[in-house]
Formats: sequence, structure tokens, C-alpha cells
Amino acid sequence: MMSSFQILLRTRTRGEHFLVRWAIPQLHDIDTLSKMVDPALNGEYSAKSLSNFADIISRCVQSEPEFRPQMSEVVQDLTDMIKRDRPSNESIGD
Repeated sequence: MMSSFQILLRTRTRGEHFLVRWAIPQLHDIDTLSKMVDPALNGEYSAKSLSNFADIISRCVQSEPEFRPQMSEVVQDLTDMIKRDRPSNESIGD
């Protein structure tokens, strides 16, 4: 008996079997990126934030490990992005 994951793979093109390979070309197209965002966000994000997030992702999926950022850098970049995008009367702990 096939798992639901195996069934899902059979319904996808070969290029979609590998998430990183599938996503990389799409990280540079704001319309495609918008379609990949969790619908639960209800569009409550800016195009600039989405683009910044895609830049962080692009750095994380570099094929050569020495070009990938350390996780502490990724966390700092995400934290900085959240601080920039939140209204000044909100704090990250909210």
C-alpha cells in the first residue's frame, strides 16, 4: 500500500519532487512567491517583506555549504525584518 506522500509524489512533475530545486527559480518572482505564502496570513505582509524573506531563503539554499549563512545569522536577519515591519507600538513578544 502506498503512503499519501508517495501518492502526492506521483501526481507531481519530477522537478517538484525536490523542494529546493523547485523553489529556487520561484524566489525571484513576486507573484509566484505570493502564491507560496501560507494563506492563513491573509495577505497581511508587504511585498518588500516577502522579497526580503526570499533573499534569506536564497542564501540558505546555496549549493555550496560555505556560502550558506549560519543559523544565528538567519535568526538575526528574520528578527531584524520583523522589527522593521512591525508598527513601532508593538514588540516582538506580543
